[in-house]
Amino acid sequence: MHAHSFVNSGCYLNTPVEIGRYGLLGPKVAIVGRDHLFNLPGTPIIFGGRPHELLTRIGADAWIGYGAIIMEGVEVGDGAIVAAGAVVTKDVPPYTVWGGVPARMIRRRFDDLESKEHQAMLDGPVVDGEKCRSKI
Repeated sequence: MHAHSFVNSGCYLNTPVEIGRYGLLGPKVAIVGRDHLFNLPGTPIIFGGRPHELLTRIGADAWIGYGAIIMEGVEVGDGAIVAAGAVVTKDVPPYTVWGGVPARMIRRRFDDLESKEHQAMLDGPVVDGEKCRSKI
């Protein structure tokens, strides 16, 4: 975990995970592995073993919503958002919003110029501020 990253209650991380600065995991997010090998003829699944674990990366300023499931080895790019309840089976590009089962891109978070401006902030020094303050 990097500076100002946050893992909410009830999360289940069953694989190596890196969370970039300002990354947020909502409640009950699950990051799960491929679990058991099931393609070994003559071997019951329970005795098949498990494949090598892959690193799952949640980028800087990425937000994973309530109850989302992220599969092992997936990379959620910087500034991306994964909607509540989504099941992510492939990489999520930076600054995109994904949702659904399986997850698909819904829209971009910023236009190209805004993405570059935001990335410059993420690549700079760590910014401190008041967390979750209402903007209304």
